[in-house]
Amino acid sequence: MLGMLLQLVASVILGFGVNYVVTSEIIVSVFGGSQQAYMIVSILALIIQIFVIFIIMRLIVSKRINKPTLIAISVAYVSMLIVLLFGRVVMEPTFNFNLGYLFDFSGMNVMQNLLNFMFFIPLGWFACTLNQRYAVSLPIVIACVVASVIGIELIQYFSLRGIFDIVDIVLNVAGIMSGYYLTRYTIQTLRLKKV
Repeated sequence: MLGMLLQLVASVILGFGVNYVVTSEIIVSVFGGSQQAYMIVSILALIIQIFVIFIIMRLIVSKRINKPTLIAISVAYVSMLIVLLFGRVVMEPTFNFNLGYLFDFSGMNVMQNLLNFMFFIPLGWFACTLNQRYAVSLPIVIACVVASVIGIELIQYFSLRGIFDIVDIVLNVAGIMSGYYLTRYTIQTLRLKKV
């Protein structure tokens, strides 16, 4: 119990440090939402960072994540993703079908593309769970991932909270599938115990 408490304290300290030095700067420079949405994203990002650091420490020590921790980080992550995707200011409805923006390495575009990839990596865990728990084949998992991402883009377009962007679709799908393979590799390599 004392070991877990020390891990939690260390996670809070490291989470605040990472948030202060890195995350808060990224959120300020990239997020184009309202002040209230900005505050929600900032708080959820801090909570998620603390949980992720805590989970990494737990994995190193016990190779186990307990169910309440997993549920809490999942709820915080999904909440933050919803605010990031739909907490923006109202925009003019626009389509982008130019894949060339994947290779536009100007300052803000690189950061935007990187975040569009990274923010969807954790959803790969859900895809891997679907694949393993319900014996769903990989092609069906991929089809579900692509359909879900296209659905998100359509909701953003019709709710005027973003543009329908083919680059986002490619990067989001790539992020989810990277998370899928990372989850499979981690489970097989560390021989993680079931939650």
